[in-house]
Amino acid sequence: MAEAFVKIHGKGRLEAFSAGLASGAKISPKAVEAMMEKGYDLSTHHSKNITEFKGTYFDIIVSFLSEKTETGLSYGKFISWELPDPAKMERENFRAVCDQIETKVKDLINKQIFVTHLQEELNNLKNDLSEMWTLVIHQLIKSKEALVSFNKDLAREVVINEKRVNGLELKIDRDCENIFALFNPVAIDLRFVLAVLKINNNLERNGDIAEGISRFIINNQNPFTADLLEKTRVVKMFEVSQAMLTDVLIAFEKEDPVLARSVFGADEILDEINLKANQVIAEYVRSNPDTIEQALYILSTIRKLERIGDQTKNIAEEIIFFIEAKVLKHKNKGEGKN
Repeated sequence: MAEAFVKIHGKGRLEAFSAGLASGAKISPKAVEAMMEKGYDLSTHHSKNITEFKGTYFDIIVSFLSEKTETGLSYGKFISWELPDPAKMERENFRAVCDQIETKVKDLINKQIFVTHLQEELNNLKNDLSEMWTLVIHQLIKSKEALVSFNKDLAREVVINEKRVNGLELKIDRDCENIFALFNPVAIDLRFVLAVLKINNNLERNGDIAEGISRFIINNQNPFTADLLEKTRVVKMFEVSQAMLTDVLIAFEKEDPVLARSVFGADEILDEINLKANQVIAEYVRSNPDTIEQALYILSTIRKLERIGDQTKNIAEEIIFFIEAKVLKHKNKGEGKN
């Protein structure tokens, strides 16, 4: 009967099988009659033995015995429903037990579909964020290539693609709000959605930074001198920023807090280059006064890339929060790396 109720109320969204310790026996006439009143014909069914399902994995096993029974089956969750044995009952009492089984099955279906739907929404959210993440990384790569080769067309492509980044940010925000409203997630699911909300914002800011650097390239009249790029180590900053963003993406997808923590050390390289930038730029301008406009653009680019490092560190902290439930915000650098 329980299997039949899953087919009636599950409407194809769940699959159920019933089995016991014996097999081959015909279904009780009282069960056939009770289920016929529910609109389901059991007359051609027969009992099955659990050995028929050996090697099959079940998300849930429901037992009608009072104690957990060794089934020999693989499963995710075991539930015991303590109901009176209807075999020797009169028809009216039999129907009452039948109604209890139906109520329990409907409740189980609702809970299982709810959990499955939530997981689908979380998976979609993760995929959307990964798509946005990859796009932002490509934006950064293209802005670096545009700077080095002074390719204004490539820089314009970055500016245009920023609209896609913004569109994904808005979609992810809406999806997070819907998950909060419809599913009321708890524990690690709640931390995941909260982390996605904040990471989404950090990624959008990194996209803005790539766009801003590309606008510098579009506005500049002449190619940036190789000597200036080398002395300021701005290309090195691009490479470190890209590696940091890639590492935190992998850490997010694989739920790897160790890899997430590795970006804290990489950010120190960006901080070091940024700290020396004023002096390096000043010395270069004194020796090459005709490149002052270029030098100012490069200085601004260095400042922006340093902010990418900060945003990426924030992302790493959110990944660690989601996985380990540890809050690293507002701790000093030494604490953050432990």
